Amino acid sequence: MAAVSGKFGRFKEFPLLRDVLNRLAGPGWEALEGTVPAASKNSLASLTTAATAGQQRFAVYPSCQQPRWIIPLENSRSARLALDLYAPYRIKGKLAKAALAGALMAQCYGWRGSAVQLSPTAFAELRTLCEQHFGESQPMFSAQIGTPGKHRKVTVQVMRRGGEVLGFIKYGLTPEAAERLRHESGVLRWLQVFPSMQPHVPQVLCGREYRGSFLLLQTSGPQGAGPIEMGAAHTSFLRSLAEISHCEMRGADLIAKLEEVWASSRSLLSVETNGTMRRALSASARELRGRSVACGTIHGDFAPWNTRLHDGQLY
Repeated sequence: MAAVSGKFGRFKEFPLLRDVLNRLAGPGWEALEGTVPAASKNSLASLTTAATAGQQRFAVYPSCQQPRWIIPLENSRSARLALDLYAPYRIKGKLAKAALAGALMAQCYGWRGSAVQLSPTAFAELRTLCEQHFGESQPMFSAQIGTPGKHRKVTVQVMRRGGEVLGFIKYGLTPEAAERLRHESGVLRWLQVFPSMQPHVPQVLCGREYRGSFLLLQTSGPQGAGPIEMGAAHTSFLRSLAEISHCEMRGADLIAKLEEVWASSRSLLSVETNGTMRRALSASARELRGRSVACGTIHGDFAPWNTRLHDGQLY
């Protein structure tokens, strides 16, 4: 476990952030005292130049208490590009990302935020892994911590100093998340065997047990966000999947399976979302009564917000 010195003792109040850094950065990090002050008093430059002997500093947003983004503060360009990891679809999320990106480009912060400082040896194991697979000895990392739940994971974006995205690291924070990543790794390796699927899915570079969970390292894809509404690209992608492997399932059995999945997550969803799910399943049950449904391959992370679009093809 990473040791925290006396003046940073209150950092024990941030168990999630501490757990993430202990697992991924390893020993040798510490919390900066206080927070990053508002833009009128400090700039990004004053933070980065204060680091000594190769120490690394990261902004933590929205707070250490509820961390979602961990952003490198080496320079404004890398900090802004680190946000590419987050592809919001809702207006609120888009506005928040745009505001933060603008502040980073201006080398200042428009609101108070927390930060952590890491020693030069932090992320040593991950750096070695990235050098082996990408040939980059000094990669930069940004991270997004997933939403609370039994499948919560951390997604780390691996970049060069200039901001070029090399790949992604996924790491499970719960046993269920680790198991899902093991399954995802296996499915992606299997899909890569088929030439028709190679342009659509990332290549698995490494998938192994790591510090009590499972770590998945994969190549990056196109940067353009995929469409959220069903269209030709989705149809083409699903058709390619169906050509590889598919099965028929009775409509009633499919609805029952979906109800099991929903039941396991119901307590985490809002009243509105649960109401929508109830109506959707009820309508689907009526529509599929006495019918069969063609089903295909899943790996646990096929979702609109995880897709990219390039030359009309879904990735």
